[in-house]
Amino acid sequence: MTGVLLLLALFWFGVNRSDPTYQGQSLSFWIRELKTKPGRDEYLKAKDALVHMGLVAAPRLATLLDYQEPKLLTAIRANMPNSLRNLLISRLPASFIRSRAFTILREMGSNAHTAIPVLIRLVKSPDVETRLWAIQILGLIGPSAEFAVPALVTMLKSGSVEEREAAARSLGAIGTSAAKAVPDLVSAMATKRIQVGTAVPALVALGYTPVEAVPLLIAQLRASTNSPVPLNSVRCLGLIGAPAAPAVPALIDALQNTESRARAPVAFALGQIGPKGSMAVPALTRALDDEWWYVRENAAIALGKLESNAASAIPALARLAEGDRNEDVRTAALEAMSSIRRKPVESPSRISPEPSKKEK
Repeated sequence: MTGVLLLLALFWFGVNRSDPTYQGQSLSFWIRELKTKPGRDEYLKAKDALVHMGLVAAPRLATLLDYQEPKLLTAIRANMPNSLRNLLISRLPASFIRSRAFTILREMGSNAHTAIPVLIRLVKSPDVETRLWAIQILGLIGPSAEFAVPALVTMLKSGSVEEREAAARSLGAIGTSAAKAVPDLVSAMATKRIQVGTAVPALVALGYTPVEAVPLLIAQLRASTNSPVPLNSVRCLGLIGAPAAPAVPALIDALQNTESRARAPVAFALGQIGPKGSMAVPALTRALDDEWWYVRENAAIALGKLESNAASAIPALARLAEGDRNEDVRTAALEAMSSIRRKPVESPSRISPEPSKKEK
């Protein structure tokens, strides 16, 4: 009997020595706190510890994404008097524990890369919520999640709508390390398995210019004549850049929208298209007189990106640089003139007082 106790003591000592610690407490202790303590303060303390332990804690946390309470414990809990239920070791619902693990892994971001093998396995989980969480965390990990690309591509092909969208976003977040997924993303966009507004940012992040999307995005803009401008389509055209030049007429029309929060991103997108969008110079010059400062600022930025093609806008930009009420607008106008003339432009001697940016 003494020998058995000695062996158990040695085993316990060895486990404790191999378990990483934070603030004098082991990883196992913090995982147990996460799983058993309902209080907010206790949870936040455990969360802080596990985030700090990062690389060593991530795999253990990932296994909790599909945590299920042992069936025996569930049965015991169901048949115990209410007064005794809190004596059980696990007092939190399994869904609560899973949600806590997801929140902490999400906060870890790239430091959760040691959990990649577990997360790849969980992408195939029978539980929908677990699959979505695993997909999202792989994206938050970023480029080092390259080994998860095949699993994400599989989900892109066979997952639900929500899973396909999440997989596309995560592939984009992984970046050029996921470049081999470009054909699958293009195919998913073409067959409408994912939205074009999801596909374009992902493809651009993978280093691919999705010119195939331009006609679809133009159609979306044209379809919004009597409704709010689809800002996601506008942003996508801007991301595509110069190859989106065929969309310039549709963007010029959108620049006349009555909603100022739509006009600003439209102006910015025209700038992202660059010199090939030179037919927008008159419309952007008129936008320099917009009642809202952020529209004027974005119009000035766009004109600067059109370079020498926007030479006709210099007088209007000069008026802005000297007399606009908003400092950001004045700065944007100065920088635009420098880009158009391809040489620095000195700040005007008279600068109007700067109001709150909330002013028009």
